[in-house]
Amino acid sequence: MFASWESYDFYTAFQAGGYLKPLPKRKPDRAGGRYLVNVVSAFDIETSRIDLPIENGYKQNSHSFMYVWQFQIEDVTIMGRTWEDFFSMCTRIRDALKKYQDYIKAPTIPVLICWVHNLSYEWQFLQGIYTFNNEDVFFRDQRKPIWCRMYDCIEMRCSYMQTNMSLAHLTKQMGVEEKLSGDIFDYSKMRYPWTELTDYEKEYCVRDVRSLVQAMKLRMMKDGDTLQTLPLTSTGYVRRDCKEAIKPLYYDIRDMKPDYKQYRLLRDAFRGGNTHANRKHVGKILDNVASYDMTSCYPAQQLTKKFPMKRFKWLDNNLDLERVMKFIGLGYAVVGRYRFEGLEIKKNVPIPYLSLARTHSYDFINIPRHKRDRRELKNGGIDNGRILYAGVCECALTEIDLEIVIKQYNFDKIYVLSAMVAQKDYLPEEYRKVIQKYYELKTTLKGTIDPEEAYSYAKSKEKLNAVFGMSVQDPLHAKILYDDGDYTVQDLNKVGTPEELEKALSGAAFPYQWGVYVTAYARQALQEAIDLIGYDKMVYCDTDSVKMIGTVDMQGINKKREQIAKRQGASAVDRKGVAHYMGVFEYEGTYDQFITQGAKRYAYVLNGKMGVTVSGVSKKINPETGIPIAVEELRDLKNFKDGMIWHESAGSLSVYNDDDNFYYHVDDERGVMITPNIAILPNTYQMGFSKDYTALLQDVELYGEYVDRRK
Repeated sequence: MFASWESYDFYTAFQAGGYLKPLPKRKPDRAGGRYLVNVVSAFDIETSRIDLPIENGYKQNSHSFMYVWQFQIEDVTIMGRTWEDFFSMCTRIRDALKKYQDYIKAPTIPVLICWVHNLSYEWQFLQGIYTFNNEDVFFRDQRKPIWCRMYDCIEMRCSYMQTNMSLAHLTKQMGVEEKLSGDIFDYSKMRYPWTELTDYEKEYCVRDVRSLVQAMKLRMMKDGDTLQTLPLTSTGYVRRDCKEAIKPLYYDIRDMKPDYKQYRLLRDAFRGGNTHANRKHVGKILDNVASYDMTSCYPAQQLTKKFPMKRFKWLDNNLDLERVMKFIGLGYAVVGRYRFEGLEIKKNVPIPYLSLARTHSYDFINIPRHKRDRRELKNGGIDNGRILYAGVCECALTEIDLEIVIKQYNFDKIYVLSAMVAQKDYLPEEYRKVIQKYYELKTTLKGTIDPEEAYSYAKSKEKLNAVFGMSVQDPLHAKILYDDGDYTVQDLNKVGTPEELEKALSGAAFPYQWGVYVTAYARQALQEAIDLIGYDKMVYCDTDSVKMIGTVDMQGINKKREQIAKRQGASAVDRKGVAHYMGVFEYEGTYDQFITQGAKRYAYVLNGKMGVTVSGVSKKINPETGIPIAVEELRDLKNFKDGMIWHESAGSLSVYNDDDNFYYHVDDERGVMITPNIAILPNTYQMGFSKDYTALLQDVELYGEYVDRRK
C-alpha cells in the first residue's frame, strides 16, 4: 500500500499502534527510558555515483547523491526523491508525535523507532545535511552508529547490527518477502531524482523497507520482544540471557572483576585464534590434503575448562620461573609478563606460537630500552608475523600460553617481570546451562524443514557463537564522540581518570579474564592437534581447524574429549539418537589439491571443484555460471601466487567525501546538489609477501629451514 508523505495521517497510525511505556531504570534521554509508539518503520535510500576527472582524465574524483528514498510504516510505503521532501515528512512525524504526546499525557515526546539496514551508509549522507549533537548518536566505531536520533523523536537503529545478517539472509531466514537481486537492478545505471523508475526498480526499492519491517516484526514476535525490550545488537540477546541466569551470583562475580592494573596485564595477554601456514609447504600445490574442524570450539572451552574464579592477587617481587611453575602445578591461573633472552624456535615446529604483534621483540640484547622500538626484529626472525628467533622478547602470557612457548622455544634466560595468580574453577553452573541450552537446541533442530523450528535453530546457532563474542568484549573500549562532523576517539586507557577506569571495569557484564582464557584454551586445543600432525604433514591451521597432508589418527584426541564432554555436559543428542560432542575434531573431507600463501589465503580443488579463501576477496557467485567469481578469475591453482590481482571479486572500496558541498550540472536546466556522501568504487586486491617472508620462503626452499640472519 502506497501513500504520499503530504497526505498520510501519521497521528492516526500512532493511535492505532498504541504506545509502550518506558522501561524502569532507563535514563529518560534514551529511547528505553521514554514512551515509544508501538509501530514498526524502516528507511532506505538509493544512490548514483558521478566520476569527475581531476587530473587530465587520469584520475577520478567520485561522488554520490541520493535519487530516491523509501520509508515504510507498518504496511504503508512512502517514497520521495529529494532530501527536502524527506525532512518535510520528518517534520510531519514530529508534529504528529507531539499531538500524540498530548493525547497519552506523556512527559516527553514519544519516540518512533525506524530500522535502517547498515545505518553507517545512510549516516554519511544524513550527517552532512542534518545537525546532530553528540547525545543524538551512539557509535560502535567511527562512522558506524548503532543508532542516531533526529528531531528528538525519530530514532534510526541499525538492523544489521541487531541481526548480524545481510538483508537478503535476514528476509530469507524469517520467511518474509525476500530482498530482490541487485544483479538485475544494475547499480551502475545513472539515475537522477527526476529519472522515471521502472516497475522493477520501484519494487526493488520498496522491497528493501517493506521486507525489513516484516522481518523485524516477526523477529520480535518469535522472541517475545517489543520495541522496548529488543536488544540493540545481536550479542545483546546472549548478554540478556546470561545476566539473568547469573543474577543470584551478582556479588560473587563483581568481586572477581580485575582492577585497572590487572586488566592491563590481561589485555596484553589476550590473543585471538591461531591462524598460520607451515612455512615448509607455503606456495606449493599439494595433493590429498585432509581437513578437520573442531566442533563448537569456544563453547567447548567454556563448558569443560576451569577459569579464574577469584580475584587475581599479585605475587611479590621475588619472582622466578620456578615459583611460577609451582603455582601452575597447583592448578592456579597465572598471568605474567616475561622477558626471554636468546629466544629461538626448536627444530621441526610447524606453527611458531609467538606473535610479533603481541610482543616486544628485538634483535639484540644490549639495546637501551628507549631505543628498542626502532630495532624490532630487522634481521629476518619472522615467519609471516610469528617469531622464529629474537635477542629479546617481552610478552604477557597466561599459564596456558607459557607452557606452549616453553615447549616450542629454546632460550638462554627467562625473567618474570610481574605475575598474578587466581584460583580456578568451572564457570558458574547457571552460566554454563545457558550455553548447554543453545547447543542442545542447535543439535536437535539441525536439518529441520519446519519454518518455526528452522528459526529456532538459526537463533540458537547465532546465540552459541555470540556467547564467545560477548565474553571477549573489552570493558574499556574507546568511546566515539561526535561534534559537527568531527569524530573524537576517547580512549579511556589514555584519558580516563583512575576512578573512571575502575567504574568502567566494575560495570562490565562479566569478568574480562573469562574471555582471555577462552581463546587461550582454544589455542591449546588446536596446538594438541598440531603437535600430533607434526612438521612434515602439517599444512595450515585457522582457530578451530587443521589441514594436513594425508591423514592422522585423531581417535586418541577425540576419545579423551568425548569423555570430558560427557562429564561436563558439553554434548547433545540429535533426532536420530546420535550423540554430538563439543571440542572433537570432525573430518571435513580431503582436497584433491591444496595451496596456501599464508594466513587467510588458500585455494583448493575439492571433488573436482575449485574454491578460494582469501581475506579481502569475495565469495560471491556469478549468477550466470553458478561459479564463484574469484574462482573464475583464478582459473588455475598455478596462478595462486605472489602478485595475483583480483578484480571482480575484490569487493568494493568506500570513499568518504566529508567536505562535499557543490552543485553538479547534469545539463543546462537540471542538476543535483552534492552533499557529504559515500562513493562506492570497484576495488582490486593484490596478493603480496613482505621482504622478510619472501626471504624466509627462499631459505626454506634452499636449505630446508630458516637461516639465522644475525650470524
